[in-house]
Amino acid sequence: MLTFIIPAYEAGKIALENEKRHRQNLHYIQEALQRTSYQRRHDLISRLSKVPFIRASNVKASDPAWKTPREVYSRTKELLTWFEDNEQVWFITGSFPKSLLSDLNIPIHLQPRAKTASGSTGHIVIHNERGFNRRGLHGFDPTASLDGLQQALELMTIDKAKILWNILLKHRYLIK
Repeated sequence: MLTFIIPAYEAGKIALENEKRHRQNLHYIQEALQRTSYQRRHDLISRLSKVPFIRASNVKASDPAWKTPREVYSRTKELLTWFEDNEQVWFITGSFPKSLLSDLNIPIHLQPRAKTASGSTGHIVIHNERGFNRRGLHGFDPTASLDGLQQALELMTIDKAKILWNILLKHRYLIK
């Protein structure tokens, strides 16, 4: 069944208005991910990450568009607050299976992107080239980033400040 579904999205042949068909396709995708072997599941997730099959909208666009899992966020209160007025961010519209959010690694919370400490030393390898090595101590990663941070700082509100504070407390490697 997915041999017909995925190519249809890749070719842009699924109408955005056909919500019933889209929900059925999501069900088939969810079922395929649950019933396949580890390797085929990994391959399917890898392929789906590049396919615009998620119905999404943003603050500026009044009409929804098809987006890839890498381009969307779940529509949670925290994310809506953080990305308020950010025209670059797309949120899933309509119903979307929770297991697919997890399988496709679609953010439901704000999560900093940083390297994790390897081994028990707590050091993060930042650069490792012959004659030039850099590492972060105690889990600190100077290259850590947070989606939407620049705009959130420019348009800071008390609610956004609370979200940022909680992230900094939870992920101490950003503030050491």
